[in-house]
Amino acid sequence: MLGAGILGMLVFLLSIPDFVKSQSDERARFWRPFGKAGAGPLARRVKWGLSSLSYVFTWSLFLPSMLLFGGITILSWASGGRALGIDVALAYGGGAGLAFGAAYLLGLRRVIRAELTAVAIQAAKALARQGDLVDSERILGVAAKESAPRYRLAAAIGLRFVGSETAIQHLNKLAQDTQADVRQAAKGSLENIHAVLRGEHRRSVLPLEEMRVPYMELQNKMDLATDSTLRSQILQRSNEMRAKFDDCIYDQFPWRLAFPDLYCMSCLSRAEEVAFHDWVWVRCKHCMDVFGLQSGIKTVVGQIGGVADQELEGGTLMLNLWQPEDRIARAAELDLLEIIADQGLDYDWAVSAVVERMHAYATTDDMRVAVRISGPLELAPNTQKLLSLIRLPSP
Repeated sequence: MLGAGILGMLVFLLSIPDFVKSQSDERARFWRPFGKAGAGPLARRVKWGLSSLSYVFTWSLFLPSMLLFGGITILSWASGGRALGIDVALAYGGGAGLAFGAAYLLGLRRVIRAELTAVAIQAAKALARQGDLVDSERILGVAAKESAPRYRLAAAIGLRFVGSETAIQHLNKLAQDTQADVRQAAKGSLENIHAVLRGEHRRSVLPLEEMRVPYMELQNKMDLATDSTLRSQILQRSNEMRAKFDDCIYDQFPWRLAFPDLYCMSCLSRAEEVAFHDWVWVRCKHCMDVFGLQSGIKTVVGQIGGVADQELEGGTLMLNLWQPEDRIARAAELDLLEIIADQGLDYDWAVSAVVERMHAYATTDDMRVAVRISGPLELAPNTQKLLSLIRLPSP
């Protein structure tokens, strides 16, 4: 029996170094259900990381002892009967428990707490970056009120990446927390959010496209790497690239919150969302960047014979598509093309020029749009035929 007890102690003690050296980033893929469809599964996983169930993430510390416990118990039972099996199991379990107790008092407790804190922070950041806004506000709001400081700390860090009014309200409360590290994290998050909202940070997202392929190559190399040193080097490079994704995407959260009511005033085009791993960012469909994006534009009306240039009122942007003095047409992504009669224009020329420009501008083969003619207007048959190429059928 003494041997079984000593074996239990040794197996548990030998599992500690691997657990101490383990990095939560090695489990990062657990928090990355791919694409926007992963928001639901991610929310369920995050609840594990932000609750008492997070202790399951310490499995690597106990799994070797548990596996050997089951093995020697079965073998002892099979070879020596029930009594021997029970005695060996008790001795082995006692030795492993004694080793755990001693290690816990000598510092393992701090290691476990640090690991659980890292898990909570990782879960909160993953939810804020990729999860649904409502889920992020709700789940992190609950974590912000938990009694365990590590959950409040995770919420203070994760809410930074949400950036909504609700997130700011939670952070204002966390900035008064009894724990200094929670207060500091909340204040730092508030400072970053307010800086972004003031427009102090707007980074190009073009480098994100360039990093996609190298990042995937790193992930494939990590899957195949067996050498611990090589794997550590790949992980470090992967983390550096992840930090670049995080920093760039974080700085555009006002536009992500505003989507889909975003319009590029430089390209006269709608914005689109791009999903890659656990990141989602927005960009113009044409220039593929963010510097021309303006929020709050729900409807875009292109006019021939209307506004002089452009007007934005009540979420509706009206754009002039035809300059009669210079006979210059411009194209835009529209919800409605409005032709206003009785403005003294050569409407056949204007409409033909605008339609041709819109075809050249289109990002897809289908550039169809609702058309409204305000007032009596007779167009030539060829002009009507050309207009029908982009005109949506009447409902």
